[in-house]
Amino acid sequence: MLRTENLIEACGAALRRPVFLKLSDILDSRGFDSFDCHRLVLEVDESPASHARVANLKVSIEKDAPEMVSDRQLERFLLLNSASRIAGEIEGFPLAESVKRLYEQEFAFFASPGSDLLDMFQVGQYRFAEMCKVASLRRFPAGQMHWEVSGVVRSSLRHVSPLALPKTVDFLARRLKGYRPCFRGHLNGRRRNSMLLLESEQNQAYYRMARSMELQPGILGYVANSWIHSPATFKVSPHLEWLNSVFIENGGLVIDMGPESPDCGVFVGDTHRRRLWELGEFKPRSAMVIWPRREMLNWAARHPELEEEYVRRSYCNSTRKEATEMPEGLQVGEAQAMLEFLRTRIVRDSKVHLDVQTPLISSGLVDSFAVIEVLQELERVTNRRISPADVTPVELDTVETMLKTAQRFFSPQQHVSSAVLL
Repeated sequence: MLRTENLIEACGAALRRPVFLKLSDILDSRGFDSFDCHRLVLEVDESPASHARVANLKVSIEKDAPEMVSDRQLERFLLLNSASRIAGEIEGFPLAESVKRLYEQEFAFFASPGSDLLDMFQVGQYRFAEMCKVASLRRFPAGQMHWEVSGVVRSSLRHVSPLALPKTVDFLARRLKGYRPCFRGHLNGRRRNSMLLLESEQNQAYYRMARSMELQPGILGYVANSWIHSPATFKVSPHLEWLNSVFIENGGLVIDMGPESPDCGVFVGDTHRRRLWELGEFKPRSAMVIWPRREMLNWAARHPELEEEYVRRSYCNSTRKEATEMPEGLQVGEAQAMLEFLRTRIVRDSKVHLDVQTPLISSGLVDSFAVIEVLQELERVTNRRISPADVTPVELDTVETMLKTAQRFFSPQQHVSSAVLL
């Protein structure tokens, strides 16, 4: 569990440094208390105009105390002040425990970034806007990736080719079930090696997002727009093709969004793509990925190995008692998988106790709209093809009865094994 008091104390300790105490007095003399400083951070986004008040304040302080704005002290003070104000809110925010833990790293960076990274804090720069959003709960860390709550911009669909537009609109309506709100992914510009992307770290980030999405029922899914998702990029950099595999193989959609500006970052650290572009053999393009909520959460459920060890230990402790009391004839792994699915996808109420004998349909915990989703998960967990017409509500009323019911049905895996033996 995140220790909120430690997070608050870490921010407080940084703000008690002599340079920040003096800066606090200077700001107070100009009518900026802690709340006013937090409001400055809340105003900052990617638009240049949103940085104006911080930039003007910096110019004003520099005239009287230039030593107070060197090494980006003002920007870092503002970020730490906002971090100290939100630190107490993080524990109650609907975020995966692993995401909450990452805030410790984010706030530690604000306090001690290292001299070679101070330019990231320059007001007016994109990285400063990123950090302002993190320090005001508008942007969330997931490791190699960050995310914001946004959606599919309707006007962006004009970039979709007429041939692909009907499929895209249908996917938005039937699969994503709308345009917003969605988690919108961004590469973390302050990741450990900014010139390197690791597939394992990328999947870890998606897993953290999915676990957070489970706690936010209104989120429709995941979206992202970038040159790194464009098939045009993969033609000249095939080693990046894995970036779209997780979407294509797990119910997502990748849509070409047309030409991309050469200054989009596609050439950073890669002379090969730049050379091909100069020769006219490569033209940067952008693509949008859409990963509906259900498909993303199903993917996460199939990859429990991506859960951090300290979270996994906590879960194992909570389910150990269930495992030792499992009725005869039930597979422990199947029962635990169904219970976890019901807790995180259907019931979503930590106060409700669930075990293999808890009434589900008869008690109202599972309504008629969720029955098909439960059946689909039962098929996946047990690897059996279950016909809805041959199952009664009574047989699905508890995890125990649904697992015993599943044993009546055909297992494709068993059939394939038999065929091979023959």
